[in-house]
Amino acid sequence: MATIKEALDNVTSLVAGFEGEIQNVMDSNKSLVREFVTEQLYSGVNGNDKPLRPTYLNDPWFPTYEAAKSYAKMKKRITKPTPSFQGYPARDIYTPNLIITGEFYDSIRVSSSSRGLKIETRGSDIGPDIERKYGSAILGVGGKSREYFLKYVLNPALKNYFSRFGVL
Repeated sequence: MATIKEALDNVTSLVAGFEGEIQNVMDSNKSLVREFVTEQLYSGVNGNDKPLRPTYLNDPWFPTYEAAKSYAKMKKRITKPTPSFQGYPARDIYTPNLIITGEFYDSIRVSSSSRGLKIETRGSDIGPDIERKYGSAILGVGGKSREYFLKYVLNPALKNYFSRFGVL
């Protein structure tokens, strides 16, 4: 059994390293966070768990309603709407998924920052235009993705961290 001094030292070490442990877990899972964002987009959802808007049917880029419907049918064929691994349902065929050639998805980058992780697009001329059109929330991590991260990544890592201090 630990002395009071040893217990205090243990708790002090646990608290002092807690924030760094969280940052380490996030840093070591940047590729998973990137996958969260691309899977959300593929499901037609932004980081606020809202469908991407405008839809094909009300996007001013299409000259006619028929052109928008035709494009949506073609997109359904080449990028079939499917549910995501985090639990987002398949998108409606008229909801965009922002993938045509893959350039925009390829430009999504996740890097470390003093406040956690920073998600942005780099190296693509179309990235800023897509962000302007659909809003910066397209690069956010939605609720289902955060739940997935907590359940399958952060909670197990924290259990391991706490066990190093005899707390669990």
